[in-house]
Amino acid sequence: MINKTDFVLSLGYLIGQILSGEMDNPEVLAKSLQGIADKAWEECDKLLEMAELLPPSLRIDP
Repeated sequence: MINKTDFVLSLGYLIGQILSGEMDNPEVLAKSLQGIADKAWEECDKLLEMAELLPPSLRIDP
């Protein structure tokens, strides 16, 4: 499970590479962003699965 700190550090590192000119290959950038997005998506899926386990009285329905 990725925590917020690791997520922010990953994005910050990637942004730093872009701004410093180290990340100038669009394919590598795309793969890096895809990896971060995949991790975030997995975390969202886990949260949704955990929410389904809550008793109905604790659920917030839209």
